[in-house]
Amino acid sequence: WILGFNAKCESTSPIHSELLAFRQALHITMQGNFIPCEIETDATEVIRFLEEDYPTYKSFLDECRYLMEKLMERGETRMKHNFREGNKVAHLLAKEALFQPTYNITSFLREPPNFVENMYYKDKEGRNNVRECTLLACNILASLGNDNALSGIVQVCN
Repeated sequence: WILGFNAKCESTSPIHSELLAFRQALHITMQGNFIPCEIETDATEVIRFLEEDYPTYKSFLDECRYLMEKLMERGETRMKHNFREGNKVAHLLAKEALFQPTYNITSFLREPPNFVENMYYKDKEGRNNVRECTLLACNILASLGNDNALSGIVQVCN
């Protein structure tokens, strides 16, 4: 745990919420100079939208690409997909943000709060979840940086 954050934001869709969180993560990474950095998301659309153009979020995506470029100039910065099970701490933080009384105020968390501690330590211990998916789906997820998708294929094939 380096730093956690959450904020109650107005968004038009779940993907918009994911993009808002991603942009905030990039700003925090830049300001804190947390390099090298690996940013994980369970939203495959975020990764795809950054690689391709998506007109609805064009200016937003351009800003994220710019921030990623600046971070890469400072050192290794990588964005990758992770299964939802590997991203539960982030989801718990997001759910908690819904109870905040005001919008667009970011709470920074130096330590894991009580409501995520259990999940955080399970994640830190490297507990595995079993998930079945087709070979095609595993290959797509691996192309989005999901190393777990590949290790599952190797284990099944051996």
